[in-house]
Amino acid sequence: MNKYQETLNNVRNSFLGSLGDYRREFGEYSEMLADGNRAKEGLKGMQTRAHKIRGIAATLGYEELGEAAQGLEEVVIRMQAERVERIEETARQFVACFRRMESALSRQIEAVSAS
Repeated sequence: MNKYQETLNNVRNSFLGSLGDYRREFGEYSEMLADGNRAKEGLKGMQTRAHKIRGIAATLGYEELGEAAQGLEEVVIRMQAERVERIEETARQFVACFRRMESALSRQIEAVSAS
């Protein structure tokens, strides 16, 4: 194995090792959304983490996870910009994207555990 491949494997392993932490963070951000006083903070945290996962997953070739993160990031950005009358529709989209992200994280964690 050459030095580049070794470095790439180390980066992949580090990323994969962080997936459980990311899933916990998303749970914390979801709780913030339920607390009206912390909803903005929760949305911002979720958008920032989804953006990071999107970029890293795409770079490392985890397509499903990257696409799920992209969908979540986009709907969270819309939620941050929406006026109250449109928030219900966007919230439904958020729930669907969040569930997709959770599923993608779970499948990736299971794949790592199985290997």
